[in-house]
Order: sequence, then structure tokens, then C-alpha cells
Amino acid sequence: MIPFAVGLLLASTVFAADDVKPIVLSIEGDKIIVIVRPDGKNTPVERGTALNVGDHLRTGPHTSAVIRYADGTKLFLGRGTDIVLGPNTGDTQWNDVSYGQVRGMVPKIKGLAAGGPPRFAVRSRAAVMGVRGTDFIFQSNDVAVKSEVRTLEGTVEVA
Repeated sequence: MIPFAVGLLLASTVFAADDVKPIVLSIEGDKIIVIVRPDGKNTPVERGTALNVGDHLRTGPHTSAVIRYADGTKLFLGRGTDIVLGPNTGDTQWNDVSYGQVRGMVPKIKGLAAGGPPRFAVRSRAAVMGVRGTDFIFQSNDVAVKSEVRTLEGTVEVA
């Protein structure tokens, strides 16, 4: 389970409006979080690290982390989670979870059309989910090829 209390305490931090890349807001536990590189030379991540599209993050078995996106969305990575940060298509921020658990807190935007594209999306081998402004937990088990979504507030579309 993700230790949400630590990340929620950081939710009031103020950021500059010109921040455009997601950043690692916090890391808890044994501090093992890496960007997995294709050449096998993984890069350790620290608090404040700016992330890029395509970065493949993996938390250790006793580590959780919080990523903050430019729009204020916070993504809490649980222990033993593997995720690839996808592109922001202008309407939707994409993310791919291979395994583990994430919690997303996506701020609501006034006037956002109900039938429009989601603002934030998470994909796994078993499911794709999209949100417009909500609080959710997404868990993926790559071995069993199953995913579970829990909506804490708002609406989540799952396919």
C-alpha cells in the first residue's frame, strides 16, 4: 500500500507556473527509485529530479514516490511499481504501468467537457483508464494480466 500521508503533506507546496516537466516531488522508504535505461545503466532518481517523456521508473520493494505534473496532477507510485511516463498529447497525459500500484490526484478544471478526451490516462496490459479530474488508485499485476481500479472521488472510465 502507498504511504499517502507523506505525499499529501507535500500537496500544499507552491511551484512556479513555468514548470513543464514532471518532477519527483518526494521519495519515501529505502530511497531506491531509478530510471531504467535500455543499456542497463540505470540512473538513480532524487527528490526534485525532472522527468522526461519515455522515462521508465521503477521503485524498490520498500520505496514509494510522488511525481508532480505541470498541471498540478500528483501521481503516487507504490512500492515495487514499474511505470513509463508517456507523452502529453495536449489533451491527455499518458502513463503505462507494467506492475504495481499508483494513486492519481488529478485536479478538476472548470468547463471541461464531459464527453471530451480524458486529462490523465493510465494503461496496463489488462486495462486503459482515463480521468478528467478525480482521485483514483490503479493496481496492475503483469503476471496475472489483471488490473484493478478504485475511484475515491470523481469518475473514472475503464476499458
